[in-house]
Amino acid sequence: MTRMKLTVHGPGHVTLEYTDPVIGERVSREFVVHRYSDAPSYVLEVQPDGSMTQPCEMLEDRGNTLKATAETLPDVIRREYRRMVRAAKKAA
Repeated sequence: MTRMKLTVHGPGHVTLEYTDPVIGERVSREFVVHRYSDAPSYVLEVQPDGSMTQPCEMLEDRGNTLKATAETLPDVIRREYRRMVRAAKKAA
């Protein structure tokens, strides 16, 4: 797996790029949270068609839904990416 790149576009908006360990292709995923509150809110993933989904632990599509504030979003995505990588290595 090559290095991941986390780009912070502004408060509550990041893009995560990495090489998918299963398909071996570069993946780009965009995440946002609402910025109108200091309280943690659900993290949303922007899909290519513009729709939004709620990613869960290890950036999967099921499990405990992620929550973050605009300020903690980069740390939450970074943490869950690392958890995803560890799980992929363990499964291999």
